Order: sequence, then structure tokens, then C-alpha cells
Amino acid sequence: MKQNRFYIFELLKGLFEKEFFRFLLVGGFNTVIGYSVTLILFYWLKLDYRLSQITNFVICFPIAYSLQAIYAFRTEWSFKRLLIYPVSSLPNYLLQFIVLLISVEGLNLPVYIAFLVSYIIPIPIMFFVVRFLVKPHKKSKRNANEVPLTKYIILYSLFFSIIFLLGFKDFFIDHGKSFIWYLDGTKQHFSFLYNLAEVLKETIQNYQGIPYWSWQLGLGGDIFHSYSYYVLGDPLSYLVGLLFPLSQIELGYSLMVVLRLFLVGMSLLVYCKYMGLKKIPSVIGSLVYAFSGHILFWGLRHPFFINPAIILPVLLVSTEELFKKKKPYLFILTVAFSAINCFYFFYMNTITVFIYATIRFFFFVETNRKKEFLKIFFKISSYYILGIAIGSVFFVPAAYGFLNTYRVPDEMKLDVSFNLRMFKRFIINDYEKGIPRVSLALISFPCVLLLLSFKDRIYKSFKVLFVIFTIFLCIPFIHSMFNGFSAPNDRWVYNYILIISLLVAFALNNIDKYKHTTISCWILFAFAYFGIFHYDLTLSNFIMVTIGIACFVYGILKYQYSTINNRQKIEINLIEVGLLLLVAVNLITNVNALMSQKNYGSEFRDYNSVLNMYLDHKTAVIKELDDNNFYRVEYDDMSDNRSLVNNFNGTHLYNSIIDKDIIELYRYNQLRTSLGTSAYMGFDEISSLNSLMGVKYYIAKEQDKHIIPYGFRLKDIKEEVIIYENENYLPIGFVYYNWFSKEDISKMDNVDRIYSMLDGAILEEDVEGGIKKPQQYSQKIEYEVLTTDGVRLEENKAIVSKKEGSINLMVNNVSASELFFFIDRIFYENDNSKFKISVETNQTKKSIETRSVNNTYYIDNRDYLYNLGYCELNDMEVKISFSLAGDYKFDELGFYKIDMNDFNEKIATLKNSKLRDIEYSNNFIGGNITLDKPGILFISIPYTPGWKAFVNGEGVETIKVNTAFTGIVLEEGNHEIYLKYTTPLILQCTIISISGIIILIIIIHLDRRRTGFKGKSRLYV
Repeated sequence: MKQNRFYIFELLKGLFEKEFFRFLLVGGFNTVIGYSVTLILFYWLKLDYRLSQITNFVICFPIAYSLQAIYAFRTEWSFKRLLIYPVSSLPNYLLQFIVLLISVEGLNLPVYIAFLVSYIIPIPIMFFVVRFLVKPHKKSKRNANEVPLTKYIILYSLFFSIIFLLGFKDFFIDHGKSFIWYLDGTKQHFSFLYNLAEVLKETIQNYQGIPYWSWQLGLGGDIFHSYSYYVLGDPLSYLVGLLFPLSQIELGYSLMVVLRLFLVGMSLLVYCKYMGLKKIPSVIGSLVYAFSGHILFWGLRHPFFINPAIILPVLLVSTEELFKKKKPYLFILTVAFSAINCFYFFYMNTITVFIYATIRFFFFVETNRKKEFLKIFFKISSYYILGIAIGSVFFVPAAYGFLNTYRVPDEMKLDVSFNLRMFKRFIINDYEKGIPRVSLALISFPCVLLLLSFKDRIYKSFKVLFVIFTIFLCIPFIHSMFNGFSAPNDRWVYNYILIISLLVAFALNNIDKYKHTTISCWILFAFAYFGIFHYDLTLSNFIMVTIGIACFVYGILKYQYSTINNRQKIEINLIEVGLLLLVAVNLITNVNALMSQKNYGSEFRDYNSVLNMYLDHKTAVIKELDDNNFYRVEYDDMSDNRSLVNNFNGTHLYNSIIDKDIIELYRYNQLRTSLGTSAYMGFDEISSLNSLMGVKYYIAKEQDKHIIPYGFRLKDIKEEVIIYENENYLPIGFVYYNWFSKEDISKMDNVDRIYSMLDGAILEEDVEGGIKKPQQYSQKIEYEVLTTDGVRLEENKAIVSKKEGSINLMVNNVSASELFFFIDRIFYENDNSKFKISVETNQTKKSIETRSVNNTYYIDNRDYLYNLGYCELNDMEVKISFSLAGDYKFDELGFYKIDMNDFNEKIATLKNSKLRDIEYSNNFIGGNITLDKPGILFISIPYTPGWKAFVNGEGVETIKVNTAFTGIVLEEGNHEIYLKYTTPLILQCTIISISGIIILIIIIHLDRRRTGFKGKSRLYV
């Protein structure tokens, strides 16, 4: 018995000697205290559960630190570390808060249980964080004076948190906003993130292979192509998709933006530390980078635009490693990650890395330059190619998808005022006067001037980089080059911001080495002071300014009146601390001004409103339909991705990567419902296209003015939403026994092109059999001018004397027909102005806008076609409105009608040979069909080589039909049809990626067998 007691005593003694065990005990005690305080705050003081969590954190952190320091890690209690402890606890608190929100809002757990769960889950993670902060660290034997990176991170984290919380305070707290932009943020980024989360959860729960195709991407689309621009290669999107329930994706979206902004500065901080810069100058440079106007403007609109700004400093660090003949692993893996993350910004980063490497090389290699250049160029290129190979499984399919869009390089439109606008954006932070896409903390400009005057050779390469990129900023062609030789765009300017931020850090790092240090410091102070007091100061900002000025002035005076040999670091440190505080206030005021409701902040959605916008939309009723067949849904012409959130097969898509054949379908037929190259919005209620594309339901609100397409009948009304069903619905596959050559069809008017597809397939290659000549389907009809309001029509010209001038026209003899209004080749007198022409009847109002030729997203949509719907009466009055006063020239203006008397018969003919017993999933579709004679099976799937067709078990070729869709040539008889989809090149690229990984492993293995690189580096900092 005595031995057992002795054994238990020794066991307990051994356990108490282990840090992790003591940490668990103290953590458990802290959890009990925190849990008790939280319950008191919530149940007794009736605070909101979130506010209870925050208040508990403030009350309990001194107790938590003291217990961890004294008992868990047995170290000396330190007031300094007590002050640092809350900063260290921010990740833990953030994790607790996320778990709490998920538990309450997502899992609907009782609050008292949610509190307990939120305390327990982070404990293992926080062991390592707390251990680091409460336990002193040994100095490096190599350099006892070297400051560890963690201290850089702590200081940066503290000031990032202060700037973020105070800068965005009004945005979040007073106005209740989220980081979801009202346009692309709502319509693209949120919908794709939500759909990714849904796909991930569904795949985990019911794995049936990797989904390559989604029917919910408009008319159907490749997941790798469509998602590559937004979420596919972004690890943070996967993190949100996996950790957050669908009901809390909005919260995850905003937290993801915050983390990205934090990582922007963090990556530059790592670069500065690598280059040997001191702590405070590094932190200042990193904060300038993270809170620059460019990063905030583009990054808050499009969160994935922040990623390249995070990756680029790491790429530069890894490039330095190669120059110093260190191991190439970081470079290879960073290149691979950059290629995976987004091919678009990978291209931009590649240009910058090439320029950076070239400049650094020629300034630090003094002998045998030609030989050394070829050697290092070959080495870097080889590693770059290996990195691309590793990332090719994502990179190549994404690039392939992009090259098959209309967003590839086209005619460039260069604006002569471009240069002036770019330079104005350096300092203008007034959103009404100029978008602050480049604006920086005002300390940046004197710092750049000071560094340019610095004679030390060590910084020459960075000064040259600054000059080169400043010149780049002035040349519209360079903006076009960075944008893939397309329209000039300033999305690449984060590269320039990075260089300026580096110069800021370099200048402040050597503030004690300037000949006129005092004057230089006062210049810095003057700029920072001006930047701060340009805005109204809050109390917290005023306190920081007061402390900053006091530190700054004291440091200046001490430095000025001390002898050269007696100048201590403390004075320089005070100057740096003062500048850090002043820069922080400058950035707080910049952020606060930018995000105010009169400026940029008004463009963002209210918190917790975006998902409700989707779920409350009329398309949400589709899930209540009891219909398991394959069909598509049409609704009004809005550019959105509602099908991704509300889970239906639609006809709308808003995506930067859309197959060019689909866009060509809209252009070729002059359909109104295409917005350039990145969106299409259904088929303008055109009856023939709705039937041919398998549109079975049309959704509208009761109060909306809308056309009821011909052949659609009322099916149901659900909460003021009207559901119409198409009596002329065609399944996804049916047979054509006749076809036309596209050359013949191209000679017809656009309305005849559209309706010819009811009689035969339009082919771009020769197929034996049912070729025929197309007939004319449409009939031009005369119109009569009824009234005018500021508009006078002349031959091929409309003279408009006021904004929104209009003219009323009457057309006769249109009963039992579908009516179209058209304008061919219309031009406004001023190409630099966008204009809109609207057409209104008693049923509908539709419009088309042509952008300014200098607009980045200008397209040549000069041929206007409006479907005015099915006419039951003999006469129809039409109102035409012009948005701008001025002269409009055009080739022709008028009306077409299509007689609908034989429409039902044509549809019935196509239904006679339709695909039956249809089965489909994300990657396949199949069914059975019987042909009386040879024909072409039309399948309303966008044409792509990724679809492989099998007829009766044998592989067959597919052909392009009706401009954008898939066809299979079939012989007479019964056929079993099966189509399987795989992303083009994905299998080959998987092999390449695996091969690249194997090569990297071999390189690592061989490197371990060697003694390492010999000799010292030629390059240094």
C-alpha cells in the first residue's frame, strides 16, 4: 500500500513537472473563472452574449497571465509581459468568438453550453502561444543582439489591431457594415464562396468523386475554370468553407478580409526582418503597405486581389535566398503556391520578380557578370518552371479557361489623362474627388526623398527599382502590359506600393546616419503632423498624437545636444516610437475617412444582409417545385449568380471567366442580355431560345412589370411570386434532321438567325445529309410617330434636346406575333460619354447601355435588339427614351415581328425525337433516343472538349452546334447516349504536378547527401 502511495506521489510529481500538464490545470482554473464571470454578465447583468465575452476578456486577462506565468511556466512575473499578454490573446479570443458565434447562431446551442465550448476548443492551440509569451527566450548564440521575429510580429499585431479597430470603428459599430461590396462582392465573391462551402460540405458528407462541372453556373460551366478567379486556389476560402456553417458565411467572408489585410503587412515585415532592418522601421513600413489606399480599395472590393500583395514579399525573400546560394525550396514552393492561387496575379508577380532579380543582380555582382547572369538566370528559370509544374494542376486549367474567354487581349483604349489621375491618387483621400487607389501615409514621401539622397551603395538597387516603377506608373502601355496587354488597369500597383513601403522602412532604419538628422526628422514630423490634422481627431487619436509628439520632440532634443560619441540608442528609439504613433494616427484617420458613409463605406452591405437577399429573392421558391427533371429557370434581366446560392439550373451568370462561345452566342444574335464578356442574363424572354435551351419555368414578382413569354402559363403563386410553366419546353437533348451552314445564316437578320434554330441546327463544319437553305422568318413593319418630348427623328439620326428625351411610336398589325425593336450601329456624338436607350411598353421596360470608349470595360455593342414580347392585340404603343441630350446617329431603326401561329407545331416536331430517361450529375449526363433517320443530337450543354461522348458504349466525336452548344451525329436506330466531363488538361497536369513534387523530393534528398553550397555569397544586404 505504501509503495502504491509512493508510486502515485511520484506520478503526480512527474506530471507537475510537465509544462503542458500545469498549463492544462491553470487553463482549467482560468476557464472556470472566465466561464463564471461570463455567466454572471450574461444572466445577471443581462449583457448580450457577445458583449459578455468581450467584457470577460478585459476583466480576466490579468488573472490569467499571472497564473500562467507563476504556476504554469514558473517564470518571473513581468509588468511588460502583462501588457503584451492581451495582444497574444487576440488570436485565442478571435477563435473563441468564432466558436461562440458558430455554436449559438449556427448550431443553435444554448448560450451557457456555447460559452463552455468556446473556452475549451482553443486550449491546445494557445499552449504554444502563451508558452512563448510568458516564458523568457534564450538569446541566439550567433547574435546576442538580434531581435527575434516574434517581437516584430507582436509589435506589428498590436498596431495593426489599433489602426484597424479605430479606423473601421464607425464602419462596423455605428453603421453595422460588412466587408461585402454591393456589386461584385455581393454578386460574385459571396455567391462563389457560399457555393464552394456548400460543395465542400456535400463532398465530405457524400463523396462521389471530384466535381468538375456545375449545372448551376449559368447554362453550365467548368468548376476549375469558373472558380479559379475567385476561390479555387485560395486556402482561406477553403478555411471559411469548412469551418463556418452556411448561415454564417457572411461572417467568415469579413473575417477572411481582415486576416488577408493582416497578412499583407506581415509578409512585408518578414521581408524587412530578413533584410536586417530594425523593428520599428519594419513595422512602420509594413503598416504603410497594409493600409495603403490601393490595398484597401481593391482588396475590400475583391478580397482575392489582396493575395498577390501577400505573396510578393515572400517571392522576393526567396529570390534573395537564391542569390545567396541558399536552398531553393522556399522559392520553388512560393512560385507553386502563387501559380495555384491565381494565374492572373501570378503573371503580374512574375514580371515584378524578373525586374527585381535583374536589378539586384547587376548591382551586387561586380565580376564575370555575363557568365554569372546566365548561370543565375538559368537557375532561377529552372526553379520557376519546377514551381509552375508543381502548381500546374490548378494553374494550367485556369489559364486554359481564361484563354478561352473574350477577356484575352483586344484593342487597347489609352486615355491621355491617365497619368495625371494616377499621380493625384497618391495623396488624395477624398473619395468624392478621386479614388484613393495609391494613397499612402504621408510619411512615405519625405522618406522616399531622404533615401534617394542617401549615398550608401547598398540601397542603389532599391532606388533604381523605385525609379523604374515610377516611370511604369506614368505609361498607360505598362498598365496594359501588366493586365495581359488588355485595357490599361492599375490592379498591379501593389507592386509599386511595396517598393515605396520598403523605402520607408529603409529610410527610417538609417535615420541616425543622415548628415542633417534633425532637419530630416522634422521634415518627417511635419508631413505626419499635416496628414493627421487634415482630419478631425477623436480622443484616442489625440492621446496617441500627444504621446507621439512628446517622444519625438524629446528624442530630437536629446539627440541634437548630445555629443557624437555619446549619442545613445534611446534617443533614436524615442524618435522611432514617436513616428510610429504619428503614422498610426495618420493611418487611422485615412481609413476612417475612406470608409465613412459619404465616401467608400456606403458601398458595402449591412452585416448579415447578403444571404437574406438571396434567400428572399423570388428564385428561392424554385426549391419548392416538385420536379426532378432537368430544366432551366428564367427570370428578369439581372446580372447575378442566384443559382449558385438558391441551387437551381439557371440562365444567368456573372463571372470573369465565361467561355467565349457563350458570349459569341449573344453577340452573334445581338441579344440585349449580355454585359460585355463577364455576364449574361437569360434570353430576353425570347420564346424560341427559352424552348431550345430547356427553360421550363419563368419566375416574376406580382408587382413587377414583366413580359410573359409566349407559351408560358400560370402554374402557381407563392408569397407574391408568380411561377409560369413553359408548355413548349424541350428537354436538354433532341434531334435535328435539318441543318444550316453558319455562313448562310450569317447573311440573315439577327431575328431570323434566332428563329432559324427551330428548323435546323447551325453548323460550322460540313456534315453529310440534311443541309438546307434558311428561310426568312421575320417581317419588318412600319411605325407611326405619336408624340415627342425633346426628340426629333431625321434620316439615320435622332436629335435629342434634353436628358431622358423620348418619342412615342405606334405599330399596327402585330397580333399573334412576337415583336422586336432594333437599332443598327448607333453612335452618340461624344465617344467619351456612356449612353443608354430604353424601350417601354405597357408590359415591360428594357434598356441597353453603351459605355465610353475610354472605359476599361468598353465593348462595341452598337446593334440594339429589344424583345417586346408576344402581342395579343393588333396595335402596340412603344416609348423610346434617350439618356443624354445630343445627336445619335444610326444605320437603321425599326420593328420586326415573328408570326407565332406555327411555333407550337415546330416545337412538337422537335419533341418527337427527344432524349428520354435522362440521368445526370455534376460530371455526366445520359439517356436513350430513337431516330427515324440520320440526324444530329443537339444537347444544350456549352461546347467544350472536356465533354466526351459515348454512343452505345463507343466513343464518338462531338461538334459545335448553334454557335455554342454540343452536338453528336447519329445514325438511324436506338441509341444509348452517355457524356462524361473532365476538365481539359486536368489529367495531364495532375501527372505534371506529381512529377514536379517527385523532382523536388529528389532535389531535397540529393541536397541532404551533399555538404551544402561552398563559399560565401557574392550578394549581400
